Amino acid sequence: MSTRQPKSDTSLNGLSMNELQQKLKEEAQLFQSTTDQPTVNSFPTEVLPTPLQKLINQTEMYSQFRPEWIGSSILYAASVAVGNSIGTKYKGWAQKATLYLALVGLPGTNKSSPAEEAIKPLRQLNSESNRLFNQQMEEYKRWEKLSKKQRQLEGLPLLMIPPAYKTLLVSDVTPEALIQTHQNNPFGLGLFMDELAGWFQNFNRYSKGSDQEFWLSNWSFSPISVIRKTSAPIQIDTPFISILGTIQPGILNELAKDGRNQNGFIDRILFAYPDNQLKPYDREGEPDSAVLEDYKQCIMKLYGLRQESKLSDNGNPETRWLPFSPEAFEQMKIWKNRNTDRGNQTENLTLKGIYAKLDAYCIRFALLLELLDWAFDLSDLTRIRSSTVNRAIQLVEYFRQNTEKVHFVLTEQTAIDRLPKEQIRLFNALPDEISTKEAAAIADKLIPPISSRTVKRLLNTPDVFKRVGHGEYRKCD
Repeated sequence: MSTRQPKSDTSLNGLSMNELQQKLKEEAQLFQSTTDQPTVNSFPTEVLPTPLQKLINQTEMYSQFRPEWIGSSILYAASVAVGNSIGTKYKGWAQKATLYLALVGLPGTNKSSPAEEAIKPLRQLNSESNRLFNQQMEEYKRWEKLSKKQRQLEGLPLLMIPPAYKTLLVSDVTPEALIQTHQNNPFGLGLFMDELAGWFQNFNRYSKGSDQEFWLSNWSFSPISVIRKTSAPIQIDTPFISILGTIQPGILNELAKDGRNQNGFIDRILFAYPDNQLKPYDREGEPDSAVLEDYKQCIMKLYGLRQESKLSDNGNPETRWLPFSPEAFEQMKIWKNRNTDRGNQTENLTLKGIYAKLDAYCIRFALLLELLDWAFDLSDLTRIRSSTVNRAIQLVEYFRQNTEKVHFVLTEQTAIDRLPKEQIRLFNALPDEISTKEAAAIADKLIPPISSRTVKRLLNTPDVFKRVGHGEYRKCD
């Protein structure tokens, strides 16, 4: 891996702090004259260390990986690698590297392969953990079969705790299994879903109620308590689960259903949605093995931060907090104020929610980029530098544009398109004008029948039905 001395923190691209502040103020004024229509730039590869830029460029050339997808997946892998081991605070606001990322692409556009390439080092760590767990479990099972006397003769302990399964990545697991796995892995997990739709479509599949609330709390690092009748209570004081998955544009409307576009859930997801959705042609050659090895060593070095970290007496990770330098703090403040202007200037409530979450993501990206620099000996990891904040701003602006793009795709869907499938089935079966009683009778005759609760919910959905009298409704135009 290449080495270089850390960059100076006193200036940014040759600009003094006063010049930088003036430049950002001018950009803020320029923003005020623009419309809300999103324009999506390409992934800012230049914000990453040079070895990662080479990886992105070579995988684009030889493996047909879009920079948007491999770049986003690299950020996810780095996030999972460090987990709860390190964080940062801005004015006392604690943030860690948790990311919710969705790679948006048409079928056949090769969006899964970049994700798999990026998480390959994590899968290798998982394989080693699995091998060690199986070995420990065999030893435990053998110990269980021995008598007390045999254990004494072999110098084995009289009491032995069953080994806990250690892992970094999970995929299709029930919420209860995920929480139990997190308890066994307090430094955090990564959830990888090749088809992200399987994640949110399974909400509340195994138990009623709180799956969405769990993921809202996880994103905000709020403690999670789980109490079940059939198992011991579980308390996770420091949740950390990053998410990566792929999704097709035609399924985006499913993501916004069941209130997820209103309760802040969808605001927490970052989208990598390239404009070019044409399937690329194959090319001769393959990425340089040295470039791939550099990337692997980068993730391994970041993972080493977990191994250096300790657990407190109550079993919680002892997070190391990386401060902002004074210059970086000032630069972050200027950008946050500019982002506040953006939220204040739009009347769109969904966009207001999206912009509000970008404040946290900008801080998280600053942390991640400083860590990636450190992994390539470009930072001493004593503080977050102003040059790093500048690159975090470029990155968060890229994802802002993508998220705006997804928002406008969703708003092009009709109110009926955004209904759950069961309500669409009922809507199609109802006449243009109907009473609650008549609608319930029709719903009861459908195969399978639809509950009266769903009938009432559909009839009271804005932009789908309009109330014209007591218990009387008409379909909206």
